[in-house]
Amino acid sequence: MPIYSVFIVNKAGGMIYSVHFEGYRKNFADNDCMMLCGYLYAMFNIISELSPVPGSSGLQEIQAPQCRLACFQTMTGTKFFVTGSHDEAGLRAFLDELYLIFVHYVLKNPFYEDLEQPIKCNLFAEKLHALVARF
Repeated sequence: MPIYSVFIVNKAGGMIYSVHFEGYRKNFADNDCMMLCGYLYAMFNIISELSPVPGSSGLQEIQAPQCRLACFQTMTGTKFFVTGSHDEAGLRAFLDELYLIFVHYVLKNPFYEDLEQPIKCNLFAEKLHALVARF
């Protein structure tokens, strides 16, 4: 069950964290990742607006022949996007665990003061890689 990439986007649509894992086919430059996160953010908001269900939570999952993309939005507007193989069924559970790691190692970090700034926390990265290894 490979996980390919994780992107974290702040409430303004800016990329605050991205990582690609073994088995991922493309090497994106930082600017490409920022642009991709902007597209994902815009797509999430457009889907929220176009949904016929009032109060829709927006984009949750997209499945393609080669991969699957899942999204989770927090109450603060931070969005977590993860891509995995097309047969990966546990992306929702992965996002739930990723959010718990984010809370414990980023939000509770006294040196991380602003949710709009890039995440530079080695312990968060270590725990994320351990989580990916478990999936």
